[in-house]
Amino acid sequence: MSILYDERYAPALKSLGLWHVSQLTPIEADVALLSALVERWRPETHTFHLPVGEITVSLQDVSCLWGLPITGKAVTGVEYGDFTKDVAELLGPNLMKERSLKRSKVPSKNDISIPLLRAAFR
Repeated sequence: MSILYDERYAPALKSLGLWHVSQLTPIEADVALLSALVERWRPETHTFHLPVGEITVSLQDVSCLWGLPITGKAVTGVEYGDFTKDVAELLGPNLMKERSLKRSKVPSKNDISIPLLRAAFR
């Protein structure tokens, strides 16, 4: 699934410093290269084991490759707050749905209806 670019996104993307990323052309995946990297990935150390040694992809690598800014405070931690108000303010109140008790024993109002979210951006 891909999200088509729409000019309405431009102000938000520009304010986040991500507008130029939306203008990148699609990249063809090299399946053989990706397969080789998957075989050399070590999840216990989060590194690739290559004949030349052990390497990892750093935040600075991603910043250089994609031209993404890495300034400001780090985003860390877990938020347990109720984001219903934020979603309603930013995306509209109709995107929230009650979690079915069949799916979870803990009822929650913090679920977003994916079909409604997709419809909102078509």
